[in-house]
Parts: sequence; structure tokens; C-alpha cells
Amino acid sequence: MEQIINTLKKHGLRITDMRRDVLQCFAEVDYALNHQDLELKMSKGFDRVTLYRTIKTFEEKGIIHRIASETDSISYALCKDSCAENDHKHKHVDDHIHFTCHKCEKTLCLDAYHIPQIKIPDGFQVENIQLIVAGLCNKCSIHD
Repeated sequence: MEQIINTLKKHGLRITDMRRDVLQCFAEVDYALNHQDLELKMSKGFDRVTLYRTIKTFEEKGIIHRIASETDSISYALCKDSCAENDHKHKHVDDHIHFTCHKCEKTLCLDAYHIPQIKIPDGFQVENIQLIVAGLCNKCSIHD
């Protein structure tokens, strides 16, 4: 709990029950969570609007980052320290690859595997770069 409180303080955020609970949900797993995952993990009686605002604030502050999936749903994962250097309000450029498992349906950040530099034509302005690899994760491929 101390690390969660320190993270909120570090990003200049007030410590609220919702912020603590949402950050705790992310801290308990090693994969990305979507809105539905968070709603299932949250205690009953939470306010959905506050949850959406909390996720938006966390993304803007560089606490979590957005991951698009093959199915057009959005998941979020905890940022590493280097991720917080990105300007999440205006653009999102991850430097690492994401992996989505077709069996367990979890999306994982592969922080050690970086997206190669991409040269784009003059006049183009990059706002988002993501690389999603899909298949079976290491846990699911063992049990196949």
C-alpha cells in the first residue's frame, strides 16, 4: 500500500479510495486490464464515472498506458519509469512490444523487446505507435 501512496504523491495526485483501489488492481497483476476487468475487481458500490475519470487521469499522468487490441477494445497497463516521460495527454508512443494471448486473452507488456525505429515520410506527424504480437503466451503454450 505504501508504494501505491508514493506513486500517487509522486504524480501530484490526491490520495482517494478510488485511486488507491484502481492502482491496487493494476499492482496485483502482470497483464493489462480493461474497464470490465477493473469493474469486476472493484468492490461493489464504486462509481463508474469516477472509475473512468481515474483511468483518464492515470493515463495523462503516465501511471498507466493504453493498449489497443485486435478487437478494438482498450486495455491499460502500469507504466515503467521510462513510460512516464511520454506526454500521454497528446500522444502515446510506447517503446516496447505488447503480446496478446488468444487462449487466456491477457495482454502483456514485453518491456525488454523494443519497437524498432520507424522512418515515416516528411510531413507526417506520429501520434501513436504500438506493436501488438498475438499468439499463445508462455503459460498457455506449456499447457497446450
